[in-house]
Amino acid sequence: MPNTYYGSKDVAVSFGSAITSMVQPETDIEREALLQESTPFGSIWKQWLDTGSRVLAPITFSGIEQFQITTGSRALLAEGTSASLVVTYGGSKTTTVTCIVQKYVTKMVSEKLHVFTVTLQPTGAVTEA
Repeated sequence: MPNTYYGSKDVAVSFGSAITSMVQPETDIEREALLQESTPFGSIWKQWLDTGSRVLAPITFSGIEQFQITTGSRALLAEGTSASLVVTYGGSKTTTVTCIVQKYVTKMVSEKLHVFTVTLQPTGAVTEA
């Protein structure tokens, strides 16, 4: 059976509504198992146990800032906004989690378009499908 590979052209992102066209590649979705150190006396190597808890790190997206009053990046991704983030990698592979916009930064540089960086803080269970 051949492997299936996906790239940036296959990604779709929504945060309450579609934001795929607003965000640019270079985003990490970092999952982590929380571990407890369990090294007994007399061991020379650290040992760890899985606590069963999981964490999805804050997710950061960047893009060209759009200023439309109700549909632009600043309107859809305003700090304090809470919505369901759905990232579709390609085909039917998705990550879904409710997030709150923790931070929205506008960067202005001479001779360039304004860009934004938004940080989304996951707030609960993550669904991988």
